[in-house]
Amino acid sequence: MQLQERGINLQDELQKMYGLTGDEFRKALEKGRFSAEAVNLALVKLTSTGGKYAEGAIAQSDTLFGKLSTLQDAFIRLGQNIGKALAPIFKFLIDQTTRLVNAINDIFARNAAINAVRERKRKGKSNAQLGRFMGSAAGIAAVEAELAKRRAAGGATTETGLPDPMHSLLSF
Repeated sequence: MQLQERGINLQDELQKMYGLTGDEFRKALEKGRFSAEAVNLALVKLTSTGGKYAEGAIAQSDTLFGKLSTLQDAFIRLGQNIGKALAPIFKFLIDQTTRLVNAINDIFARNAAINAVRERKRKGKSNAQLGRFMGSAAGIAAVEAELAKRRAAGGATTETGLPDPMHSLLSF
C-alpha cells in the first residue's frame, strides 16, 4: 500500500509475473498467496535495468527537489556526526553548568539563612556583638540549623559537590 501511494505499481508487476487478472490478483492477495520473496522479486524487476523504475533514483536526484533532499540528508548526517563526536563535551558542560547553578542557588539559600539568624539574634546587640556571634561556633550552628530547616521545608538548596563557599568565610 505504501509503495502504491508513492506511485510504484507493484500490483501490475505481480499480475504480469503470475498471469493474473485484476480480480484474480485481488482474491490471491486476500488469501495471502504472495510471499515476501515474490514481492521482493517484483521490486527487483521494476527497478532493474529495463524495469519501469530503472534509473529512477538517479533521475530523481538530478531534479531540484532531489538535490535539496540530498543536501538535507547530508546536513542531518552532519548533525548526527557532530552530536556523536561532541556528546561527551556537551554532557560535561551541562553537568558542570548544573553544578554551578545549584551552587549559586545554595549561596542564595545560605544567605537567606544567615539573614534570618541575624534578624533573630539582632535584638539588643551591637553590630560588633552580632558579628562575633555570627562567626562563633554557636552562630555557625544556628545558620546550619536554619538552612536544614529550610531544606526540610522544601527550600531550593541541593548538594552540588562544589566546596561550600561560606564555610571558609564562617570558620576562622
